[in-house]
Amino acid sequence: MKSNAKTVLVATCKTWSSTAALPRLYSEAGLRVVAMSPGPLALCSHVEAHRPISRDPISAARDLEAVLAQRSFDWVVVADEVLLGALLERSGPEGDAPWAPFDLSDPAVGRFLLSKHAFVETAGRFGIPIPPSRLVTSVDHALAFAAELEYPVLVRGDRGFAGMEVTLAKDPADLRRSTAASIERYGRAVVQRFIRGSSISASVVYASGIPQAIKAYHTDCGFPTPTSASTRHSHFDHPAIEPIVRSIGTHTGFDGLAGIDFMHDPETNELFAIEVNPRPTLGFAGAHVNRSFFAPAIRRFISGAAEPLVTYDGREPVQTYFPGYLFFALTHSRESDARAVNAALAEFRPSDWRTALWEIARFFRDQLASGAKKFGPAEDCHQFEMSARTRHAADRLPDSIELTPAQR
Repeated sequence: MKSNAKTVLVATCKTWSSTAALPRLYSEAGLRVVAMSPGPLALCSHVEAHRPISRDPISAARDLEAVLAQRSFDWVVVADEVLLGALLERSGPEGDAPWAPFDLSDPAVGRFLLSKHAFVETAGRFGIPIPPSRLVTSVDHALAFAAELEYPVLVRGDRGFAGMEVTLAKDPADLRRSTAASIERYGRAVVQRFIRGSSISASVVYASGIPQAIKAYHTDCGFPTPTSASTRHSHFDHPAIEPIVRSIGTHTGFDGLAGIDFMHDPETNELFAIEVNPRPTLGFAGAHVNRSFFAPAIRRFISGAAEPLVTYDGREPVQTYFPGYLFFALTHSRESDARAVNAALAEFRPSDWRTALWEIARFFRDQLASGAKKFGPAEDCHQFEMSARTRHAADRLPDSIELTPAQR
């Protein structure tokens, strides 16, 4: 790596396997990688320097702000919504915020990107198709709207990721429980038509709201549950993807890597947007084909070069992710197409053995020990309040913070 290469700082208060795979992508894009995380990014051989930070989002936000006050980076990537939300809670509409992938002067943009309820409220004004939905403030309103839609229906909380705070209500009793929980926490809930179809995602590189690269894919295997992250996926194309991607970019001015989730109705061929993830998602890293597609786009993005939109053409049909697909292949080998399994295992290349061992251990902890929940069920996705203990720890934060070389 050349000493004059630009530097990206990856910051997260979560321990997600998808984030652990990002440094390799950035390195292949020609960037020097510095990381702040609760630990796993220190294991990655593509990280040049690492500083441990708290899992508590407010404490992590203070730590990141302190580092950014001392040192500048060519690019700052906040890799989870929880830390991004904590930073947003602490910031004002003015001032330097190198961590922000959107303009902070308009609070509505942050709400649209981070609030599932605000997304439902606003999407229609932007011409973004979503399933028939209604924001309700009482259980009675939810029951009345569900009767119009017919069961089952989805109930969505305001926050969450990886399927958290999304409940399938099969009858009025289910609806009462899930709606009451969201209303108690947020004062309202979203009741939405359940689309019987396929989960679709698009990974997008935005440059000041203009999409530079899009890769859309169909979830072939969510493992261990259908709502889990994709461990195997295949190329997906639909004429509505690009207009939706462009509309989100136009109205948010997003700058960086983002993911957009959809549902596809195979009977009508309609595509509905479900939510925006204002961070790098699973589709950017993992398989070699993802890195080979996105690394050039990231090089163009970091250099400020304006290029025509590049859309992934599906030249390699099966994409896989470590370690989930390894377990899927082992447990479903008799049910799977042998050629697909062999092709997927041939792509089985974790970043390095230390990260690989950590990912396997984490997979067992999160997927097998927690049942239907996934990706850190003990990590509260909506805890932005600073506790007295956190305030005390934050007050002891040292005035000078040094990023030390990662352990090799």
